[in-house]
Amino acid sequence: MTDITPSGRPAGRRGRFGLVALALSLTLNVFFVAGLIWTRTTAPLPPPPSPVERFEQVAKDIHLDGDQLAAFQQFAQAFRDRQRQLREQNRPIADAVWGEMAKPQPDADKIAGLVDQATENRRAAQKDNTAALMTFLATLSPDQRTQFTTLAQQRHP
Repeated sequence: MTDITPSGRPAGRRGRFGLVALALSLTLNVFFVAGLIWTRTTAPLPPPPSPVERFEQVAKDIHLDGDQLAAFQQFAQAFRDRQRQLREQNRPIADAVWGEMAKPQPDADKIAGLVDQATENRRAAQKDNTAALMTFLATLSPDQRTQFTTLAQQRHP
């Protein structure tokens, strides 16, 4: 026979098993909800837009006409090409730096020379990108140019 407690519940193993199952279920649900909230609130932020993506948004905001839009597209493509070229130039240099650092006795002068070379490549790309941007900016009206430079600076992280 099964004894019944004053609360109307069966006494013994069945009653305890039900309480343990309920407690485990409640605990798992709490952890599940907490995990869901944590992943939603601490999700990684999307990467910031590239410079060209920022410029594209600014160009949309200032309403370029046909010739200006063509000049902007030419600038944007040249910028992308230069950035790709820079990555291609500096990748073997970075690999060489890491290769030198992996040696038991790395040559600090060689590493410094490689870093200088990569820095010079970046400087040349920045100079070319600046010249291309100035060529595009020359197609804008004074008001558009002011708007473009202001918006581009605001969107800079």
